[in-house]
Amino acid sequence: MIREGDKLVSTPWDKALDEVSSRLRELKDEGHPEGLPITFHDYGKEILERFAYLYGTPNLIGHESACPDQGQSLQS
Repeated sequence: MIREGDKLVSTPWDKALDEVSSRLRELKDEGHPEGLPITFHDYGKEILERFAYLYGTPNLIGHESACPDQGQSLQS
């Protein structure tokens, strides 16, 4: 879905992906790749880390950032 004004509109995948790639290109071309935060859990962490590095954003936020003690308590 893509936001048009104040509404979310059902959108075909090709149009949605074009919109995402266009916005990512625009952000990077303006010299602000750090404006892209990437959040993740455990699944896909490695590929997202690589994408963030190649794109140029240091803002990679895993669940460990929000819940640093969670893993510790689960291992106890």
